[in-house]
Amino acid sequence: MVDDRRGHGQAYFQYGGPTIKQLLKSFILQVPGFQSLCRRLTREHVRAVMYHRFSPVDNDPRHLGAKSFARQLAYLGANHVVWTPDQHLDAVITGNADAVRPPVVVTVDDGYRDFHDVAFPLLQKYGVTAMVFVTSGFIAGHNWFWWDRLSWLLENAPDGEREWRFAKTVLRGDAGCRAMRDRLWNTIADEFRFMPDQSTEAALTQMAAQCGLTLPDDPPPQYAAMSWDQVRKLAAAGLGIGAHTVTHPILSRVNGRRARDEISGSRRALNENLEQSTDWFCYPQGGPADYTADTVAAVHEAGFRGCYTAYQNPTHDGNPLTLPRYSISGDFDHFRWVMCGAEYLFMRFKASLGGNTLPGKSYWAGHNPKKDGAAT
Repeated sequence: MVDDRRGHGQAYFQYGGPTIKQLLKSFILQVPGFQSLCRRLTREHVRAVMYHRFSPVDNDPRHLGAKSFARQLAYLGANHVVWTPDQHLDAVITGNADAVRPPVVVTVDDGYRDFHDVAFPLLQKYGVTAMVFVTSGFIAGHNWFWWDRLSWLLENAPDGEREWRFAKTVLRGDAGCRAMRDRLWNTIADEFRFMPDQSTEAALTQMAAQCGLTLPDDPPPQYAAMSWDQVRKLAAAGLGIGAHTVTHPILSRVNGRRARDEISGSRRALNENLEQSTDWFCYPQGGPADYTADTVAAVHEAGFRGCYTAYQNPTHDGNPLTLPRYSISGDFDHFRWVMCGAEYLFMRFKASLGGNTLPGKSYWAGHNPKKDGAAT
């Protein structure tokens, strides 16, 4: 099972059987009339959903398998109307999201090649449109993401238990064991996500040297980006193409000048390569602590009409530059729970009681729950 809480598309791995919460959701979803009632109560709630990685097979927990994605698309066709982000924005501006069936906006972040190879043909088959937010430097071949380089290191490290040292952290584990490798990835990624870029780069170099490895300059095929020709193919087929910065930094943790360059530079690169205006943006990682009021202002100044975050907020004030999304995995019960509107109703109810409905406090606030003991 996978508990999706990472804004950059990776996942926390859950070992063992389903949790009590998951079992309860599964039971409630089977109650006759429950899903249709939720859909009626939330008919005007726009469900913007967020995907990242895809796979032809369904046995990779870090990717959404083709069979699972096809099942989700069939569900959308039977129960929802699929909107574009522009339609979502119009509903926010007018305050009217009335539709025959609850509206859904499909978005995909980063620009991996597996979207083009696996997801795009399925979207065409089921007649579903999507907005693809691409990291322009990744598409241009200028960088590959640190979380993928970390995966590559762990996958290629010599078998046997060893110490993994970086910064002031020392871990022990055998990366040759899949379960241990996943645990190591999660623990190390929890550290890396809150480190400055230069510290992350130094840590990756240090870890590679410990293993006698040299990180490739270019991402191997399993981590590769789409080409500009493939992005243009998507645009020609009617998919929306949005900007996701140049190199995917956490915008709240870089200086204002770099943040503006990342935002405006990504729009300029897309406009030049697609020969059309790119009006949509989404924040890297996308949690409440990952952008600031200055970031939002920079997105507006760059000329974007709308922008998505990576979390749901039922008390959202309708700001076009902080539109909420749901993170979607291969868990079909969770997918149905979100799509029918049960998650939204639950969060609204919790908010009415004064409860916190934002994502896990420890992760999104920018500190590590394993160290400070805070709840997630």
